Amino acid sequence: MDFVAQRLVGRWNRALTDQYTRECLTLFAEVALSGEKAASALEKVVALRGARSRSPWSTGLSPPARRHIFSAQEFTRVYNPLTPQEETRMVMKVLAITALSLSCCLSLTSNLHSQSTGDVAQQIKQLQQESRDAQMKNDVSWEQKHLAEGFMGGNSWGAWETRDEFIKDMQSKSIKWKSGNLSDLKVATFGPNTAVSHYTFTYDADFKSIHRARTVICSDTWVNDSGTWKTASTHCTLVKGK
Repeated sequence: MDFVAQRLVGRWNRALTDQYTRECLTLFAEVALSGEKAASALEKVVALRGARSRSPWSTGLSPPARRHIFSAQEFTRVYNPLTPQEETRMVMKVLAITALSLSCCLSLTSNLHSQSTGDVAQQIKQLQQESRDAQMKNDVSWEQKHLAEGFMGGNSWGAWETRDEFIKDMQSKSIKWKSGNLSDLKVATFGPNTAVSHYTFTYDADFKSIHRARTVICSDTWVNDSGTWKTASTHCTLVKGK
């Protein structure tokens, strides 16, 4: 036999179980369950079901004496049919099963995390291409949906641009795109809600009547805002061109 303990709402609850038969012979609830009370409950079970010859109740001792000697060690000696060697083997099996289960859980968690990271990276790659396509087509609605509040963009000629300024330029169609190609796109994820993309962008366009044909390297920060990925910032540095 063995004691099982569980804490509920700040108080420990203990149950005495028969590991051999798995049978519940009695239910006894108390605020404080002492060894004496446990022995009293077991005496009632013995009165109904009988006891083995080696049981302390067959010794002829008085009830107080029986309660005194019926300790946890007696529970194990009288009712546990396993030898010490068998108990050791059983414990080793339980430990091996527990270790295997833990290993499987960790492996599953790692696989799910890797799959989730890969899905986010692929999604950001697609959005990054869509972002440049929308910019070249002056697709204001796409940018309004995918530019985060507080967005800041740093251009390769050394000027900063807010979200409102960026959208205003698109609405006025002051930028005339001739060509644009995005390459070497890579994405790093930082948890499920943040990602950073790095890429090379080669373009030919007129920015408010100023012609620029150049290759730049850019870094964009993406954040997941209630299920929608948005660009929080972008910055490009000149590699070559004018």
